[in-house]
Amino acid sequence: MKRKLRNSVITVTIASLLLGMSSCTSTSRASTDKPTPEATTVNGEGVPELTDEQIAHFTCEIMQSLYSKESNMSISPANLYIILGMLTEITDGDSYNQICELLQTEDINTIRDEVNKLMNTSNQNTSFANSLWKSINYSYKEEAESNLAEYYLNESYSVNMGTEEANDQIHNWINERTNNMLKEAAEKFNTNPDTILALVSAIYFNSNWETAFPSREEPYIAAFKTSDGNEIDIEYMSDKGTQYPYFVSDSFEATYKELDDGNLMWFILPNEEYSPEEILNSEDFEEFLSNENKKQILPSDSSLYLTIPKFDISSFYELENQLSNLGITNIFNPNKSDFSKITDDSNLYVNEFVHASRIMIDEEGVTAAAFSSVGIRAYDTENNDKYLTFNRPFIYMVTSSDNTSLPLFAGVVNNPTSQN
Repeated sequence: MKRKLRNSVITVTIASLLLGMSSCTSTSRASTDKPTPEATTVNGEGVPELTDEQIAHFTCEIMQSLYSKESNMSISPANLYIILGMLTEITDGDSYNQICELLQTEDINTIRDEVNKLMNTSNQNTSFANSLWKSINYSYKEEAESNLAEYYLNESYSVNMGTEEANDQIHNWINERTNNMLKEAAEKFNTNPDTILALVSAIYFNSNWETAFPSREEPYIAAFKTSDGNEIDIEYMSDKGTQYPYFVSDSFEATYKELDDGNLMWFILPNEEYSPEEILNSEDFEEFLSNENKKQILPSDSSLYLTIPKFDISSFYELENQLSNLGITNIFNPNKSDFSKITDDSNLYVNEFVHASRIMIDEEGVTAAAFSSVGIRAYDTENNDKYLTFNRPFIYMVTSSDNTSLPLFAGVVNNPTSQN
């Protein structure tokens, strides 16, 4: 018998696992038979630390900018923080300052310290990996390469950019470090002969629940009300117990389920009159993220009945517009970008910045992966070629060669596939 459940809109990201929400953030580098090296610790006297409020603000800004009512959202704020941190190692001037502003600090050592916290605690359920891809036809400054290796455990490769071999190497690197969870997304990132540099960062997470959801002889099927108001029948998992905390604000309810590595997965349910977008943009949510002492209102001897859908969702983003809206603009402009820490060439700019993420949950636990890739190319100031591609609505006219004022035919093409 099908049941109708209240709209269980889920706000779940890797942030719940890795940034600001768990007091036990456990991570390591990509799995290997060798001892895991440690990123250099930089936090000492004189290096300011980011507050929980600052980290939560970064997370909220990223989630707000990428949310769309039309689709699910799966992102890794931790992975995005790392790739942006990598960019601070090769940028300078306003290009550097704009990235730092989003990362909530002007001090590169503070950024290095936050990355160190993510990558240095040992836990085999989470792995991080970072890489620098260089053109064989270019030279680079050793200090920037050295800093990336020291503070980001960066792997460095020299390739013939724009070739199938180079692109396959990058795709394979991503797939190996995300356990093949994002193969289709990885193939969307490609270099070209003008690519000078590529930065790639990956994260993989796989953890069982501390206590698995009870198995059922028959699937538990009930209705889910989607963001457009339609109802669909989906499979749910359910459990009850005193182990589930219960938090409430004026606009949402929340709980978490413990994972066997000490991390937590949070589930945040907006009240009926609120949308996820309104929650993400609220002060309540940002305060909730940053508050280590969240107040539970359920008595310790009371049980919480948790019902949550199984899901497997993935997202792919091209981030130039979103990052520009968040104040990072110069790196995308060849006339304003500054990559002087890595090369003396003044004509470099980011022509591609992508982020992909996938997360799956079932009765046993959580598996998730994400990667971010940045392509940096050279702008040829001596090349005056222009590209005119009619890939949006356009006007057409058919005229005689000596009279354009009275066309034989004219019109507008809004949709080339439609006859009307």
